[in-house]
Amino acid sequence: MFRATACVLALAIVSGAVGQTRPVQWMSSPADAIKVAKRTQKPLLFFVPGQDLGDLDDQQQVVLRDAFVRDYIGDRFIGARLTRSTNNADLFTKWNAPTKYGQYMLVVTPSGDLVGQIGAEVIARKDQFIGALTGNFRKYRSALYEKELLPQFQGEKLNRNNISKALGYIKSFIITDADKMLGEFAARTDIDKGTRKRVYETLAELSTNAAVASLAKAAESDTDAQAALKKVTPAAAAQLAESALVVNGEVRVYVYEAVAAVAKVRDAKPARFWETADAEAKQAEIERVAKEIREDAGKWNERWADIR
Repeated sequence: MFRATACVLALAIVSGAVGQTRPVQWMSSPADAIKVAKRTQKPLLFFVPGQDLGDLDDQQQVVLRDAFVRDYIGDRFIGARLTRSTNNADLFTKWNAPTKYGQYMLVVTPSGDLVGQIGAEVIARKDQFIGALTGNFRKYRSALYEKELLPQFQGEKLNRNNISKALGYIKSFIITDADKMLGEFAARTDIDKGTRKRVYETLAELSTNAAVASLAKAAESDTDAQAALKKVTPAAAAQLAESALVVNGEVRVYVYEAVAAVAKVRDAKPARFWETADAEAKQAEIERVAKEIREDAGKWNERWADIR
């Protein structure tokens, strides 16, 4: 999900540079929002409006109309407005939230547990706000993984449907906590080819050092792992180019193909090139591809490294 929306967010960055857009769309019914959250397993982001904020309110409106912020929230949270009405009094009591003053946001699990609170001054500053959203989302997804997803991969008897659902959430929410576990799980002999392929694809989405190391090892003998290796992030591909492209003086063609695919290298060399080309030509090609992926990785890290 997040990789699929990366293009949307990238477009939002461009449009946001030109001008502000429509604001974040908040659901009006907390009960309906909770139903959606339970269905999608996304955390809730409740916006509690305040009064007499002065300039702070204007600053918040600028942030909440920012295209990147809007899409970031829509991608990761179920957003809803939470008013201080008597109908919602029990929720404020449950979360020990201020009922008579202030404007703030609450991050809540689908089951109703409070994850964190974001204050008005933070909401008014885009970078701090995105950082707070990211921190709360990471806290939520780590707890989700430990409590509900990890157990699906443990034990001798495995339920394929439950594993498939768990992989979907790990991939969609980019739950990097699962990287080492999935690397070990992919090596199990009691899982079918289809499940193993989904594990590889999930490892590619995570693209941590551990995830990519597991993929690269599996790719030595598994074409599904080789295909997944072509879907890692630019930062992960740059690490591959540095550490796994050439081993003991020999070029690993499948690693080259993966790096070239991620970098969208023009005129990438076919496999036969590495069989017939001389050493100078091979080195030139290695340096060309490595340079392109380093540049892509730099841009990717600047935009995504701190907010995944």
